[in-house]
Amino acid sequence: IAAGFGNVIITFTDPAGKIKQSFFIDQSGNKSPINQEGIFQKGSEWEMKVMYGDAAVVSDVGYFINSSYPKFHEIYSLLVLPIKHARELRGVLVLASPQDAAKVDSEEIEFGEMLTRLVDLSFRLQDTENSLLKITQQVYEMNAKLHQLDKLKDDFVSIASHELRTPMTAIKSYAWMA
Repeated sequence: IAAGFGNVIITFTDPAGKIKQSFFIDQSGNKSPINQEGIFQKGSEWEMKVMYGDAAVVSDVGYFINSSYPKFHEIYSLLVLPIKHARELRGVLVLASPQDAAKVDSEEIEFGEMLTRLVDLSFRLQDTENSLLKITQQVYEMNAKLHQLDKLKDDFVSIASHELRTPMTAIKSYAWMA
C-alpha cells in the first residue's frame, strides 16, 4: 500500500492489552476481519519487543495471515509496530512486505513508526475533542446557574425595594404633616 508494503493488518486492544478487533486490508483496500487467536500469546522475542514499544520484523507470516489467503505466498516478512497512546499499547500495525525480513531497512521501519505516531496523534485529538466537549458542557451548566442567580438577585432587589418604599412613604407622609 505504501513504501513497498502491500498489505496492512491493524489490531486494536483494550486498555488491559487484550485484542478487541483486527482487520486485514489488502492492496485494493478491501478490509476483512482476521483470526486473532494466538497473537501475543507465544512470548516470542518479537512479541516482547512490540509489547515494550519497539518495532519488530517477523519472517513467520503465519502469525497474522492465514495460509489460505490467495497472496500468502507473496508475503515474506511483516513489520510489526506498536500503536501506543499515553504510553499504553492500544494496538498493532502490521505491514506485510514482499521482501525477506533481512532486507527490511531502517527507513521502512521509520516510515512505519511515523504511521503509528500519526495514529497516536489521532487518539490525542480525540481525547482533546472529548475534553473540550466536557468543558463546554460545564460552561453551559455554569452559565445556566449564573442566569438563575441573576434572576434571584433581580427578584430580591425588586422585593427589597418595594418593602423599603412602603414604610418610607408612610414616614414621609407623617414628616410632611408635622
